[in-house]
Amino acid sequence: MDRAKRYSFSKYIIFFVGLGVSLLFLSVVYLTGVSSLLKEFSFFLSRNRFGYIAVYTLFLGLIYYILSFAIHFYGSYILEHKFLLSTQSFKSWLKDEIKEVILSLMIALVLIEAFYFLIDRFRDLWPVLMTLFWVIFSMILTMIFPTVILPLFFKYKELQDSDLRKRIFSLVKRLEIEILDVFEINLSKKSLKANAALVGLGKTKRALISDTLKDRYSLQEIEVILAHEFSHFKLNHILKHIVMNTIFVLLSFYLIFYLFKFLRISIEDIANFPIVAIFFILIGIIFRPLQNFISRRFETNADLLSLRVTRDTDSFISVMERLASQNLCLRNPNVFIKLFFFDHPPIDERIKMAIDFKD
Repeated sequence: MDRAKRYSFSKYIIFFVGLGVSLLFLSVVYLTGVSSLLKEFSFFLSRNRFGYIAVYTLFLGLIYYILSFAIHFYGSYILEHKFLLSTQSFKSWLKDEIKEVILSLMIALVLIEAFYFLIDRFRDLWPVLMTLFWVIFSMILTMIFPTVILPLFFKYKELQDSDLRKRIFSLVKRLEIEILDVFEINLSKKSLKANAALVGLGKTKRALISDTLKDRYSLQEIEVILAHEFSHFKLNHILKHIVMNTIFVLLSFYLIFYLFKFLRISIEDIANFPIVAIFFILIGIIFRPLQNFISRRFETNADLLSLRVTRDTDSFISVMERLASQNLCLRNPNVFIKLFFFDHPPIDERIKMAIDFKD
């Protein structure tokens, strides 16, 4: 528990330091005129609107990444090794990092180009249209994640364990959901943490089990974990999350729309993009506790359904105990940490809920 507290505390400190660096970077870039200079440089390279927005986005993103590299490196590599949670070599980490940076820049480029295109074409309706684009784009990313994005970082194959497969597909049948198949992912190549998930949408929807989970947990414990994941689909939590995120994104864009009008700043000017980013970050912080609260309710409902389906509270409690230890989870956070960081109920709350369910 002491290691979990120290690990979690370190992660929270890194988060706030990273947040401060992001806000400071964007403020300095805007207030010192660097953003305007970068716009002029981008316009010099390309007179086309799409072209110079792309150049601006790529250069701003790379500059930010270079300046924040030390914090990111410490949080994603050094800290994980310090607490004996990572098995990944520096070379492997660096390869993943390069792929992640390229992928992030590509996603950012699509969103920012769409943002300014819709502002140019639809001066007053862009918040609605940008929200619609955001949702559709997010769903496309979710759909291609198992087949395009995930294989860039991990290898996975069809689960070979026949007994486990029978249990999983029996569970699928009881919950009356459909999945493509069950796959085992080689998480142990990079991490000692355990995980399972149901990823993808439509025809790409599939269950993933990490080898760190499959090789160390009983069949009953794995069944309980997957029952929780499958319950999210049974309870339409994916659709509800989409609706929730759509509302929050729409509110965020309208707040930005009216803030720029109030401040009389031209939102069409790419040089003012740092202000857009700052507003978006701050609005996200304001909405975060409410989003986490709703997410925790969904997770509790998924826990309850998984217990009703499996009728195995002992395995559920065992899984919670073991995952807390293996993944160094903070079991009983204070109110602020819970509100701001926990989109799942804390482990101790989930165990108490299972005990009450059993009684």
